[in-house]
Amino acid sequence: MGLKNYPGSAFVLLMFDFLSYLIILNAINGRTSLFDNFIAFYLTMGFFIKLNILSYLGGDYFKILTSLSTQHEVTPEILDKALIASCISFAGILATSLFFRNKFILLADKIVFSAATYKIYLKHRKNIILFFILSILILSISNFFFGIYTKGGISSYNPSIQLFYKYFLSFGFTFFILHILHFELHKKKSFPVLFSSLIFFENMLSSTSQYSRAMILTSLSILLGIYKHCKIKKLSLDIKAFSLIVCMIFLFFITSFYVVTSKRNIEFLDADFNSQFITTPENLVKTSHSTFIEKWTKGMLIERWVGIEGIIAVSSSPKLSWDFFKLSLSEKNIRGLSFYDANFIKSAYVDVDFTKKQFVTLPGFIAYFFYSGSFFFLFLLVSFSMAVGYLIEYFSIYITSENYVIVAFTSNLIAYRWIHFGYMPLNTIQYFISIVATLLLYYYFFKWTLYKCKF
Repeated sequence: MGLKNYPGSAFVLLMFDFLSYLIILNAINGRTSLFDNFIAFYLTMGFFIKLNILSYLGGDYFKILTSLSTQHEVTPEILDKALIASCISFAGILATSLFFRNKFILLADKIVFSAATYKIYLKHRKNIILFFILSILILSISNFFFGIYTKGGISSYNPSIQLFYKYFLSFGFTFFILHILHFELHKKKSFPVLFSSLIFFENMLSSTSQYSRAMILTSLSILLGIYKHCKIKKLSLDIKAFSLIVCMIFLFFITSFYVVTSKRNIEFLDADFNSQFITTPENLVKTSHSTFIEKWTKGMLIERWVGIEGIIAVSSSPKLSWDFFKLSLSEKNIRGLSFYDANFIKSAYVDVDFTKKQFVTLPGFIAYFFYSGSFFFLFLLVSFSMAVGYLIEYFSIYITSENYVIVAFTSNLIAYRWIHFGYMPLNTIQYFISIVATLLLYYYFFKWTLYKCKF
């Protein structure tokens, strides 16, 4: 399909597709980690599927990846360069995955939660759950109506208050309820479906209050963790119970998506975008294909998934150098165009009122690590970023006594962050540290009695 209209080298495209296919095969291998699963999913959607389908559709669809996404003319040579950079990155991902496979898995056997903590939880179970529900309701409702921390919004509240809301609504509450799940699973022979509704209810409220439409990705990552946990721990989760959880997730997602879309239309639709980027068929995609295909292609392939367009934009730039890469590291949270928007693409946000909104385009970790123009440096940094993901996943396995629901949530956070990397890059260090610190915090909060006690 991709070869139909791809203007560059057929060999380069086939190599790109072959390595993409190896990443998929690696992810469905039973010995791979959850981090492998999530990275493979995001790369497949943002690179493999996006490039091949848009190439197959051709015409103005494919031009979206070239003329509209960069500041420079994209030649077949530039496209090949972008795909070669992608291939080198994929090779680094596969090599790192093979290196870390089956390492540190048995470390989790060294930690179990204490009998004393478990008994305390049982004694105060209703109060703990009620406290959690009230807390998430209060923070989510207040955030939704007052806009203390929202995706794309500018807040006038105290930074400490913003940080408090951001922490708990981004992942603090989710980690809390998933740690409670660890107690709920103890001595159980089947997965507690009713309790799981609290997990996805919290996910819906947190996402909605932030005006975020990414709830489905977080919920499905938790669902994958539930499946893996039940499989490894031999808990019963029949098709009826699993189907009920899936239906619950999509019901919550549809509710969240409708509310968030309506709210974002009110808050953000008045942004003054550059007219050539307004999302209408006349301005963006002129094609004889049906409206359904047009909307699906634009919404699902072009806007939603970060990937190949970023590496094409970077590969077409004459600015690539070590000094340029170092300059990008100094990006601060200053209102206005991001470093990537200003230097690589014809940004859709040129005319946005940045006193009211803060919109950025994200290149992704593969494109960002190619700012230096060095293929070798790209390979090293991509491999390092994968190693960080594996180490944090193994740490979460260890610190949670093999609670794979928490592990799945943690791994998806890391994978999602790398895929959407590129804005204020050094903040990612703080983000990863906060995840590790949260795992430690809840470990000591729930398991302060540190002696080993097996039931």
